[in-house]
Amino acid sequence: VPSEDVLTLVEGYLEDAATRTHERLGDVAGVAITTAVAGGDPVTVGSSTALAAEVDQAQYAIGVGPCLYALAEGRETYVPDLARDPRWTPYGVEAAGLGVHTSLSVPVLDGRSQVVGVVKIYASAVDGLDPEQRRHGRELALEVAGGVGLASALVSTSLELDDRIEAMDTRRTIDLATGLLMGRLGCGPEDAFAL
Repeated sequence: VPSEDVLTLVEGYLEDAATRTHERLGDVAGVAITTAVAGGDPVTVGSSTALAAEVDQAQYAIGVGPCLYALAEGRETYVPDLARDPRWTPYGVEAAGLGVHTSLSVPVLDGRSQVVGVVKIYASAVDGLDPEQRRHGRELALEVAGGVGLASALVSTSLELDDRIEAMDTRRTIDLATGLLMGRLGCGPEDAFAL
């Protein structure tokens, strides 16, 4: 499907953007980019390290954390000590156990000021991101807004197509069953459908 090819290209671009930003930032645990289709589950669409992706997955599984907050509320969130910040329990303790003590979550906005994703920067040290590194996180959020928006739209379209294909398959099964009943019982289409 061509949309899957485009989605793969967009995800490659976002992965590259996360990696390039990580290189500019220097000593960080990772950079990751999250998106969520309207009403759907968050998905990491690019990460510079396996650790960043793992910390994201922990947050999604627990259901609370600064990335999810930034995604829902559209507010930048800097957490200098994840393990000690009571807002993110139990996620903060788990993230610290994985080796991440600091996070910055910057909402990614589309042209209509809707949140379409979040750029995260993770650091291993407590209060491990300086103002310059946080500025780079904001810049990345602006840089990748189009890519995250495109990825979100493609995922949404893909899910909608999957739903339509499933509905068409179901309809085909119903039509076959109706035809069989009409042939065997000699009844009309309405009676066969009711059966």
